[in-house]
Amino acid sequence: MESERSIVYICAPYGDATDDRIKENIQKAETLGRVARDKGFAPIVVHSNVAMLFGDDRDPELRTIGLECNLAVAAAVADSGGSLWAVFRDDHSLSEGCSMEVVEFTNRLMRIATDQCLTKVETELLIEERILSGTWAEWISRSVI
Repeated sequence: MESERSIVYICAPYGDATDDRIKENIQKAETLGRVARDKGFAPIVVHSNVAMLFGDDRDPELRTIGLECNLAVAAAVADSGGSLWAVFRDDHSLSEGCSMEVVEFTNRLMRIATDQCLTKVETELLIEERILSGTWAEWISRSVI
């Protein structure tokens, strides 16, 4: 069976100073992943695997390994024609990890645009179409959710 679903990488804050906040961040990312699934996408929510695969995100060595793996997944999604949905903090900033993922995804799209000899306008449209963003409240208020 072949899937018609386009892949979407859910990019949202994960780590925090408290375990409760980390659990809340995971729940939000998973909720957005379910929304993507219900809208016909194949979501990738790395939050669900971070603690299980990499341990405590507050450990610098484990965090680095986890980020490297997440960047590889984000790059593969971009290369496969998928999208990235980014969740900003309430102050419209990105977490450090999300920022790195958005940069990696954008760099991959720029490489695709170069390989396809796209114009500047076409490149900007490609990025605009494949990277969607907003705060959690904005995601909730959109028709996407």
